[in-house]
Amino acid sequence: MSYLNRLKISKFINGDLFPFFVLGLAMFMVHLLIPIPILDDIDFSFAGTMKLDLSALVIRYNTWTSRILPEYLIIQLLKAPSILWRLLNTLIYTWLGVAISHLLVHKQKRMTNWFIAILLLIYPLREIANAGWVTTTVIYLWPLTFALVVLNLLRKIIQQEDFKFPEVLLSILLLLFAINLETICILLTLLFLAAAIHLLRQKRLHWFAVVGLLMCITSLVFIFASPGNAARYAIELEKFPDFSHISLITKLEMGMSSTFAFYFFNFNLVFIVFSLLLFLVVKNHYTHWFYRVYTFLPLLVVILFGLIPSLQTWLSGFMGSDQPIKALNIPILGLPQASMTRYGLITLVNFTMLRTYLTLILLYAAACMVVISVVMAFSHNKRSFLALGILALGFASRMAMAFLPTIWVSNTRTFLLLTTAIILCSVMLFQDLLEQQAVEKTRIFLLYSGFLAGLSYVHLILNV
Repeated sequence: MSYLNRLKISKFINGDLFPFFVLGLAMFMVHLLIPIPILDDIDFSFAGTMKLDLSALVIRYNTWTSRILPEYLIIQLLKAPSILWRLLNTLIYTWLGVAISHLLVHKQKRMTNWFIAILLLIYPLREIANAGWVTTTVIYLWPLTFALVVLNLLRKIIQQEDFKFPEVLLSILLLLFAINLETICILLTLLFLAAAIHLLRQKRLHWFAVVGLLMCITSLVFIFASPGNAARYAIELEKFPDFSHISLITKLEMGMSSTFAFYFFNFNLVFIVFSLLLFLVVKNHYTHWFYRVYTFLPLLVVILFGLIPSLQTWLSGFMGSDQPIKALNIPILGLPQASMTRYGLITLVNFTMLRTYLTLILLYAAACMVVISVVMAFSHNKRSFLALGILALGFASRMAMAFLPTIWVSNTRTFLLLTTAIILCSVMLFQDLLEQQAVEKTRIFLLYSGFLAGLSYVHLILNV
């Protein structure tokens, strides 16, 4: 090998994007093991060829869904050799990491990119496969990735950075696909509207912001006017027959409680890393014991009611015991993680029980503490508004499920956008830790996070 080639390889290995190359290789190995088709993939694989036939697309739009572009692509991918989806999805999942980096990372890129890659390895990818790997990734993961790429161009326009026309053209094509997913379309409409107003006030409105906003609004009209969406809602209502009789307050409580419980009462490594990072950043900013204890409390809730019960369950299964290890049972509270029902925490059956309200207070207080801790972490600059905005949009995407009868049937894939928002905020916190000159602490945290990512990856390999 010539000296020049060795120099190129060395430059690549030490480059900022090398962590994503490692991520891509790791994910491709996983994708080679993924069984397809499964679940909804099987239904799509037996569908017609569905070539670019407008009449077939119109029928689908009128009878089932407005997501005609993703569904058309799903059918084509399932008709093609499986290696095509395995390659494309690996590239797009890796692109998700690159998009996050381009959107948020401007200093200490290599170390922060390692952290992004670690977070994406920690993310339990199986959560978005509960309707079939091809189906769920194309409908949920791909629009998310494309949306972040589009938002990066919007960021460049706002911050007056240089970009080329091919980047604009690519963003328009990606936006056309991303807005097929209803939640992404609504969020992008709000973001494009905010960007257009901001640019207009500064008297430098860019045509891409206007075109993007018009595309989003047109897609919203297309979505809400779809007879197929209304027909699908009626069919899905059969899975939750009394959903239409549930009050607005109950639906809101059901949505919030199920969302908070998913992160606090489950073994969620992404949220555990986020909570720990939040504690470390606040600890570095504030020396008073009260602030440190306050920020540690949400992490303590996750450990007591999410981490420990999950480890107990795993240990019981690992030991092959017929009688599971006794779960953590706190007097008065009982087992908070077992309190969630399909109607939320408070129901006609348990509304007279004190422990129901104590569980509710515990859950909502922990969530509020996280929000306040985020403000504390970024109190020295304006990034707290950005972090809260990201979390708010992610939370809104999950809360939208409270108004759909598929809130439980859709399972964990409905948390994808909120978990991504948590990942984005984690990246911001990680950069803040670096900016505090806590490089050694950050390296140690990165090392332990990498260890967790390794365990998570092995678990994914063994259970894919």
